[in-house]
Amino acid sequence: KKFSAVLGFRADYVSENFQFTPRLHIRWAATKNTTFRGSVGRGFRYTNLFAENPSIMATSRNIIVTEKLNPEVAWNTGVNATQNFYLGNRAASFSLDFYRTQFINQVVLDFDSSPQKVIVSNLHGESFANSFQASFNFFVIEKLEVRLSYKYNDVQQTIGGVLMQKPLSP
Repeated sequence: KKFSAVLGFRADYVSENFQFTPRLHIRWAATKNTTFRGSVGRGFRYTNLFAENPSIMATSRNIIVTEKLNPEVAWNTGVNATQNFYLGNRAASFSLDFYRTQFINQVVLDFDSSPQKVIVSNLHGESFANSFQASFNFFVIEKLEVRLSYKYNDVQQTIGGVLMQKPLSP
């Protein structure tokens, strides 16, 4: 009742290659009102360049794909702590989350090296996304919940050999 773990493993055969995606989720109920969670796993996906980036077709820029685009592959890790409590006789909770995605490969669109081109390539360098969130939930009256949250994203990607803030990320 206090601890659970779920281990998953998936294998996909795509384009004459196997992709393995293990995952582990753990949950520990330290007390009746305090819960800790953690997860780690690998993910992959194939990019649909034009469907996911329609704006590149609305410019007069030449689209230059410099190499065969490999699947995007990343490791995801995360932790969560949740504390449930009462304010007066109303249920409330506070939670903290931190998640990191570390890319092994990613499709990179370089809009900055030339005003006449969009250069598309695989990742050559580092790319990651860190996300931190704090949330407070409170039932003001029955069936009316107020949720206050703060979220911070740090998304970095190597473009043109330089690790920088990924463009157009919140």
